[in-house]
Amino acid sequence: MTDYPTIITPGGEELVLVPRADFDALIARRDEDAGDIGLADAIVAGVRNGDIATLSDAEADLLLEAPTALSGWRKIRGLTQVSLSSEAGISQNYLSELERGKRGGTTDVLARLARVLRVRIDDLIDE
Repeated sequence: MTDYPTIITPGGEELVLVPRADFDALIARRDEDAGDIGLADAIVAGVRNGDIATLSDAEADLLLEAPTALSGWRKIRGLTQVSLSSEAGISQNYLSELERGKRGGTTDVLARLARVLRVRIDDLIDE
């Protein structure tokens, strides 16, 4: 830790003399922390009001063990391939190929699947 010189004002307040570069670094870190806190607060609020879903340990395990995110989310939501494909307006065969990673879905198809599964399209895309 660096020892910075201090001065005492006539009113008795102790002031620390900090080099400009150190001061600027402290301000930048403060601003970054404030941004992180704001993001964390928004996430907590989203979880509390239901805009952001959370998973149980069992659901997270199911998602991690599934061959694709699409397959995992379908199982988490308790849907069969027949019911999901019907609600999304695609064939069960096509859904099966998507779930096994044999085919890629169009943006339109992924959007319909995401709507039925109540997730974001990004949640269905495996990286």
